[in-house]
Amino acid sequence: MWILIALVLVAVLIQHYTFKYALEDLHYNSEISKLLCAPDEIFEFITTVNNNSWRFVPYIRMRESISDAAIVHMEGAHLEEYRFMKETWHISKLFLMPRSGVVLKLPISFPKRGRYIFSGGEIKSGDFLGLKEKSMTIPHKREVVIYPKPADYNYTIKQIGGFLGDISVRRFIIEDPILTAGFSDYTGREPMKSISWSQSAKSGRMMIKTYDHTAELNVSLVLNLEGSEEEIEKSLSLCHTVCHILEKKRIKYEFYSNIVPNGSSASWVFVAEGLGERHFRFILEGLGRASYDVREPLEKLLDRVPKERGIILVSHGKVEEII
Repeated sequence: MWILIALVLVAVLIQHYTFKYALEDLHYNSEISKLLCAPDEIFEFITTVNNNSWRFVPYIRMRESISDAAIVHMEGAHLEEYRFMKETWHISKLFLMPRSGVVLKLPISFPKRGRYIFSGGEIKSGDFLGLKEKSMTIPHKREVVIYPKPADYNYTIKQIGGFLGDISVRRFIIEDPILTAGFSDYTGREPMKSISWSQSAKSGRMMIKTYDHTAELNVSLVLNLEGSEEEIEKSLSLCHTVCHILEKKRIKYEFYSNIVPNGSSASWVFVAEGLGERHFRFILEGLGRASYDVREPLEKLLDRVPKERGIILVSHGKVEEII
C-alpha cells in the first residue's frame, strides 16, 4: 500500500516538474538554405531545436508557418492549410534527450516570382504523460526571393541583336580596348615596349606601334514597370533575359528602373555599371522583389538616364507610344 502511494507521489512530482520546466532551456532557430531562387527551384527550410538542459523532454510539437503557395517536396510531411489566412503550417513532433538537439530539413519550392515569408510559429511541450501543454511563440521571420523566369531567349536576342551588332562594329568588342592601328618611325622618346621588332627587321630601321584607343563597350538597361500585373511580369522576365545576354556577351551595363521593392531597404532605382555574378544576382533580386507599384512614370525615369550611352529600354507597349 505504501509502495503504491509512494509511486503515485513520485509520478505526481514528475508530472509537476516536467510541466513546470517543459519549455525551459529549449532553443529554436531557423534558416533558409538559399535566399534567392529560380521558380520551381528546390531549397531547404532548416529548423534546429536544442535541449540545453540535463532533463529528458518527452514531447515537443512544433507548428511552423509557410506560405500557402509553397510546394513541399517531402513524402509524409504533416501540413495544415488555412486558405483564409493564406498560410500553411508544417507540423513536427519529436522528443529530445538531455543536452541534445535535432535538425529538420524541409525541401520547398515556389512556382511563381515574388517574396515569400516564413513568419515563425509556436512550440508546445508538456508534462510527462502529455495531459497538459505549454506553448512558446517562435518569433523568427525568414524570407526567400524568387526571381522571374527568363523570357524566350531567341525572341529577345532577335529584338536587341541589331542594336548590339551596331555597338559591336562601332566599339570593337575585345577584352583589351586597344588596337594596333599601324607603325611609325622610332624617335627615341617612346618606351622600348612600343618597338615592333618584326616591323623594324622588315624595314631596316626602328619602328614603333601606333595604337587606336577605342571606347569600352557599355550600355544603360532601363526597366519600366507601368502596366497591368500580366504586363509587368512579362517585362520582368524580358529584363532577366536581357541581363543574361549582356552577361554572356561581356557587355558592362548600368541599371535604371522605377521598381518599388517588397521587403527591402535596398534600391533598384539605379545600379551602377558592372558585370559578373554578383551584379547579375543583385538585379535578379530586385526583379524578384518588384511590386506592382511604380516609383515614377517613364518620362521621369528616362530623364535620369544619360543620353551619351547606348540604351536598352524594357517596357510594355510600342516604343513610339511610350516616348
